[in-house]
Amino acid sequence: MRSLRGRLTLGVAAVLAAVLLVSGFSVSEYVKRTERETVDDRLRRTADLSRANALNAVQQELPLDDGRLDDVLRASGTSLRLTVGAVDAFAIGTPPRTPVARRDGFRELEDGGRRYRVYTTSLDDPALGGLARFEVTTRLERIERRQRALDRTLAGLGALALLVAAAGTFFFTSLLLRPLRRLRTVAAGIAG
Repeated sequence: MRSLRGRLTLGVAAVLAAVLLVSGFSVSEYVKRTERETVDDRLRRTADLSRANALNAVQQELPLDDGRLDDVLRASGTSLRLTVGAVDAFAIGTPPRTPVARRDGFRELEDGGRRYRVYTTSLDDPALGGLARFEVTTRLERIERRQRALDRTLAGLGALALLVAAAGTFFFTSLLLRPLRRLRTVAAGIAG
């Protein structure tokens, strides 16, 4: 572009594009991190609230059949699973078909095309010899869907802001440069 107006418009648009890109990425990552922390907190609380019932079920060899809990867990895409050694003692909800982790903590996994966030912890019972592992799992579909929607919204708003800024810059530089064009016309008339 040889015109000053075009170069100013491109310069402002380039700076604004960089600012919008960094801002959009920062917002997206912040929301993603916050969502994961919320899921992790929910999984940890679910494990803490269910730990005593799971331990009772294993110690007394009782089936842990609570239809209401099962319905709530299924509706939220969450499941509970207790294993002793390599054997599943019980499962509520629909856990993934992957082995329970040997280490305590959080992890993400994929099973059957679905992504899951998993919290695994040990059941502290000397009678079980540290072999009991308790796992709380939730599907990530809804969170990932919301994240994609947010990313699309941020991209759309960024593109719209960029177009508006470029058009505004082009318009205002036309107004600001009008006296210079007149001066150039007058100078060309004097020189000619």
